[in-house]
Amino acid sequence: MIHFDNNLDYTNISIGEYIQLQDLLLNNENELEQEDLVMQEIQILYNRNPYTMNIHEFQKAVESLKFLAKDMPKMKVKDSYMLNGNKYVLHKELSEFKVAHYVDYEMIMKSKKGIESYPQFLALFLTPEGHEYNDGYDMSTAIKDINNYLSIADAVSLANFFKASSVLFTTLFLQYLRTSTSKTIKDRKTRKMFKNKMRQLIRLTIMGYSH
Repeated sequence: MIHFDNNLDYTNISIGEYIQLQDLLLNNENELEQEDLVMQEIQILYNRNPYTMNIHEFQKAVESLKFLAKDMPKMKVKDSYMLNGNKYVLHKELSEFKVAHYVDYEMIMKSKKGIESYPQFLALFLTPEGHEYNDGYDMSTAIKDINNYLSIADAVSLANFFKASSVLFTTLFLQYLRTSTSKTIKDRKTRKMFKNKMRQLIRLTIMGYSH
């Protein structure tokens, strides 16, 4: 949870809190009365039972919910983020990524969970300072920090930044795979056939991501 005052907006609620709000609105759109919906929204964002608030606190809490009707702001992508007291460094150079990144990336993309997959997706690019991806730190802790302490505004901006590079990410990996594998193929005819298949795979991949 991100610590905030009554001036709530998308820059100080976490991914996890936003997912709860999204689930609340999507799953109970026609079932909850407006008053019940507001009560549950306050419960999520303030982590308090609204019925225990005094009238002044409750009025300020209700007033603070107005930001939910506004558009998500675009945030500047930073080089690092402080999450739960830990510094997470952002890795932007996709060409430096390892095979493990690509394998995990493909699994996340296939899940098609939308914002629910953001913590796992962003954990591909945010690592604790001094660490390489999934090396020497607890991945589950990193995902929790991202989920509970990265604002939804930062998360959406980061996700859009990297999804815009997804074609490049996929192409670079396939090119690397083509080059490294072709070195082990001694027969010229076999190597040519392999390269042609890889070109076709890259072309189909780009077409698939462009839709």
